[in-house]
Amino acid sequence: MLSYREELSKELGEIAPGQFIEPEEEIQKEDHAAGEASIEIKRIFTLRKRTADLGNKYIRKLNPKDGCDKRNKIMGKIHELRRKTRILTDFLWASIDKEFNLLGKKNTGIRKGFVVVWTDKNDNRDEDCNIPTIVKISGKAGHGIKEVLPLIFALGLMSGDRILPGRDDE
Repeated sequence: MLSYREELSKELGEIAPGQFIEPEEEIQKEDHAAGEASIEIKRIFTLRKRTADLGNKYIRKLNPKDGCDKRNKIMGKIHELRRKTRILTDFLWASIDKEFNLLGKKNTGIRKGFVVVWTDKNDNRDEDCNIPTIVKISGKAGHGIKEVLPLIFALGLMSGDRILPGRDDE
């Protein structure tokens, strides 16, 4: 049986350049380009994105009307994927900081074309953009608190967590 580190190394090594998932965000006018991400960073970014997307699929499967065993099984998978996403997020930013010597910069990012950027501008984004789509959809008319509350707890939103953590999540 492989250790967790060995398993991640294996998964990362199996991602070929043609399988990379590119960041979607365009370079902003206030961004300073630090350079193009290495193959290793592209692999980490791709595995992190795949893992977070899979976690979000499991969240959508979560149904308060399902039996306790089924919900617990799904919750276990969500927890596993959430932990892996956090590890990959930390690994991604540590790798970017080290490779591009950006540890002292306020805001760093990775944009389309795998361009690593930094900016001195403060990040004042609308907090609502951090709420996963599933919670927004579940809050529409016809869904009461009994249906939405398990999803909120599943996502950890009561403590400010989300399945796909951002740069500043600890």
